Amino acid sequence: MTTPPKKTRLPQNLLEKLFQLLFFLTPLLLSPKSFEVFELPKMLFVYLLTTLIVSTWIIRSIKEQRLIFQKTFLDLPLLLFLTSQLASTFISTDRHTSIFGYYSRLNGGLLSTLCYSLLYWALTSNFSLEKRKKIILIPSLTSGFLISIYAILEHFGIDKDVWIQDVQNRVFSTLGQPNWLAAYLSVLIPFTLFPLLRSLEKKENQKIILYITLLTSYTLALLFTKSKSGFLASLFSLSLLFFFKLLKTIQKKTLKKGFLPLLAIPITFLTIFLLIGTPYTPSLKEFLKKSPPPEIQTQPGEMPLNITSSQDIRLIVWKGALNLWKKYPLFGTGTETFAYSYYWVRPQEHNLTSEWDFLYNKAHNEYLNFLATTGTLGLLTYLLLPFAVIIKIIKKPSLENLSLLAAYAGILITNFFGFSVVTISLFFFLLPALITKEKPKDQFSPSLESNIKKDILTFLTIFIALRISLNVISYYQADLNYQESRNLRQMGQSQKAQEKIEKAIHLFPSEPNYYSESSLIYSQLALSETENQVYYIQKAIIASDQSVKISPTHPNLLKTRASLLYTLSTISPQYIDQLITTMEITSQLAPTDAKTFYNLALTYQLNGDVKKAKETFLKTIDLKKNYDQAHFSLAQLYEIEKDLENAKYHYQEALNINPQNQKAKEKLETL
Repeated sequence: MTTPPKKTRLPQNLLEKLFQLLFFLTPLLLSPKSFEVFELPKMLFVYLLTTLIVSTWIIRSIKEQRLIFQKTFLDLPLLLFLTSQLASTFISTDRHTSIFGYYSRLNGGLLSTLCYSLLYWALTSNFSLEKRKKIILIPSLTSGFLISIYAILEHFGIDKDVWIQDVQNRVFSTLGQPNWLAAYLSVLIPFTLFPLLRSLEKKENQKIILYITLLTSYTLALLFTKSKSGFLASLFSLSLLFFFKLLKTIQKKTLKKGFLPLLAIPITFLTIFLLIGTPYTPSLKEFLKKSPPPEIQTQPGEMPLNITSSQDIRLIVWKGALNLWKKYPLFGTGTETFAYSYYWVRPQEHNLTSEWDFLYNKAHNEYLNFLATTGTLGLLTYLLLPFAVIIKIIKKPSLENLSLLAAYAGILITNFFGFSVVTISLFFFLLPALITKEKPKDQFSPSLESNIKKDILTFLTIFIALRISLNVISYYQADLNYQESRNLRQMGQSQKAQEKIEKAIHLFPSEPNYYSESSLIYSQLALSETENQVYYIQKAIIASDQSVKISPTHPNLLKTRASLLYTLSTISPQYIDQLITTMEITSQLAPTDAKTFYNLALTYQLNGDVKKAKETFLKTIDLKKNYDQAHFSLAQLYEIEKDLENAKYHYQEALNINPQNQKAKEKLETL
């Protein structure tokens, strides 16, 4: 019989430290020089930590001559979900995006889902339940406290001049967006309320002060986000725990003794809500002041602002997501392809909103996003995960388990009104590790008795981990070069910009956005350096071709290609036909996008095809009746043709839509 080797502490200790780093640092990370400041560095850090954790887990198994893996209640749902994501990626309309995720976000692609799954299995297989609680909760609560303090300071203007957004009005700290910060805090709040209730019961004064401090900071930061979904999620969590604790107190017949401490919690929260205000109610100061909202001023020539409510826009996007599901009911359009496929079915009424020309890379509802991009199978297997967690908790509804349920409910609620980001996905996949108590069974492998075999396998594991880690670092470096290249191009420093984008392409040659950027830089060089003009034009076309080849349905890449061809057409008219072809392809992929048809009409006009230009301007106006630029451009065409009646009509429409349009006013006066 083979004698099992002693358990090695070094890999075990390293695993613990790596997981602690994962939960502590991920929410804090941001990179001001990246293309995307918040999500991209967080996702790359998760890639890196997953690589280190999984490789350490494998090395531990090799050293201890046993397969270290623990079966849990979530294994089957997780495998089914992974399978659905793999199938959707395989049939995807943009496989690159489905694998890596939408560029700048990354979270939600096949690689990110694989990472979260591996992290869950590594955590449940290597640590006891009590150890998992410490690994997840202590770093998370500590990190959350730092993030909340920063958010509170943001509210008082610590970095008001750093961001374009009005961060004082709606804070976002290191999460990058108010709703994302609120979703994060709605997860942490139940994990502070539960130990606070326990400490109050045991009269542990130091712990009471600690948890009150944490809870207060989280609550203030949450209120300063002004996030409706985050507030609702937290309110549900707090109510669930309070009423369950009240029920337990009644059952134990200790209501007289424990009622006052218990009652103090909702009273405290209600007081904070009254003083600070909520997304649904004004603060006490605002209520007493009763001042009208400030008028929004517009500059001369600017169109008066008419901001559509987020609720109305969200309903339109949801309608588009459902339309996509009806067209691709089984596997969807491909994992994380919503940014492209939404244009195919985009409801026409989206053109009448204030965000009519925005690109939506998510459905702003996690469930509809899965339904549209991964189909019925993707959504059902995704829902299996929280369903399994809820069933597991219901079987043993302790206050501790209910705090987990409350935190998980916070994720489910905020995901209904938004979508998961890196930190929330980390919680979604790894929090279930807090409700499985099974311990790993020793499974020995006599074939690894030889030290040479163990050393070879260990070396191979380290080599592969090092290689993957270097690739992750290269991706980050590529992104830094890409962003620097964009900045240099916008400053007109084309040569330096080209050097940076070439470095980005060399570091990560499969990213279509890099080739698209390269094409724009080469077009700038073609305009400024006539000596090598032909060479630069050829390089621009090749780079643009490559970007569209990798992501053929990406509307932004096609629009960039059109911009490139327009620039080249000013050098040589031979590119106008290619410009028209590109614009026509874009209009077919986005049949309700008014801006695409407007630009197509301008292209027809540039080519001298007045008939098609007029037809396309009319199509544009049909898609977006309040498009003042389209009315104005069409009026100019009618004026050229001496059709003064139609010219006056559309000039008048342009002026009606935008009373600040001085050119339309002057034209009407002249006519």
